[in-house]
Amino acid sequence: MDKILLEIYEEVKDGCRAVLLTGSSVLPYIKNPRDEDYVFLYKDAKSARAAEEKILARYSWVEMKQKFHWDIHIRTEVGEDNYGYNNQIKVIIGDKTVLDELPKLLDNIEYWKQRCVEICEHQKHIIEKFTTIAYYFKKIWYYVYRMVAIINNNSYELTEKQIEEINILHDKKTGTIEEKKLIIDRLLAEVDLWH
Repeated sequence: MDKILLEIYEEVKDGCRAVLLTGSSVLPYIKNPRDEDYVFLYKDAKSARAAEEKILARYSWVEMKQKFHWDIHIRTEVGEDNYGYNNQIKVIIGDKTVLDELPKLLDNIEYWKQRCVEICEHQKHIIEKFTTIAYYFKKIWYYVYRMVAIINNNSYELTEKQIEEINILHDKKTGTIEEKKLIIDRLLAEVDLWH
């Protein structure tokens, strides 16, 4: 954690159970992580609200992203919104047992298959509605790709080909639009079979 982030933590540590590092920077095979995402995990909603107010009095969410290349997320539980980094979250400060609360993908494969189906159905609707090239650069694809790869491999480890493809989906400067589209179309077809 950098100096400014530590200063923020000192201001908002009351009720904070842990500070977690998530985001592409925790995935060892992502070649060009965009930024760092921190989750400040609180014991209750009151502590979380107080921390959020203090943070926003100092910096806006946009300013943190643009100026420091990190995001802070305030949470009261380690939830499924971290699915893209399942099994790759690091405790930076605090109680390491909070990771036991994270839903593990391989412990409930059918549930996570259903999540993939729901996400892909929603994304297909967006494709049909907007038909824009920018759609293929969306971050959601590397989350879904990683979930599908973990389910198919029955392991949190990815193959070399999967690592190459996940980097094409993650990095806006890697791969052509045709390569991204080919990977996404194949991903959608595979998840369609899970209905």
